[in-house]
Amino acid sequence: MKNKIVVALGKKLMSLGKYKICIVDDEKAYFTKPMVQAAKKAGFSVIDRYYSVDKKLLTKFQNNHYDLIILDVRGSTEEDIAKDGIELAVMLKRTTPCCIAITSAHQFYLRNKMKDIDYVIENRTLTVTDFIDTINDVVTYSLDKHYTFYKKIIFRVGFTLAKQNI
Repeated sequence: MKNKIVVALGKKLMSLGKYKICIVDDEKAYFTKPMVQAAKKAGFSVIDRYYSVDKKLLTKFQNNHYDLIILDVRGSTEEDIAKDGIELAVMLKRTTPCCIAITSAHQFYLRNKMKDIDYVIENRTLTVTDFIDTINDVVTYSLDKHYTFYKKIIFRVGFTLAKQNI
């Protein structure tokens, strides 16, 4: 009973400063539906999952700001938008206030042009637990770099309490 109350309190605190996450990866094996559902259960209530960025989604990024956008380096964007995820990340970094993270199954792609990217997810995760840990690491980094002390504290306390449900 006590644990349910603590988890509910944690999720409530996290919802006060809804942290909006968008994941774009053309591979269905990464960032799977069970991973996203588990992250939502852990308190990350807004996680949108797309397979490619087209003009409509690019407009959404620029008008409806996410707190975090995770992009795959290859195959995550249509050619008329950007040549790859790195170029798209650089563009989004200039045109939105989002924290931008990139990932790739091909490690050598991650070593190019990293100065314009907020965070690099070096190891793709296939387990739900690893995914939640990775999201927590990126969100912690993002909160430290982009948000006020108040929002950081509320979110971190909320996540600490809510993750007891995992």
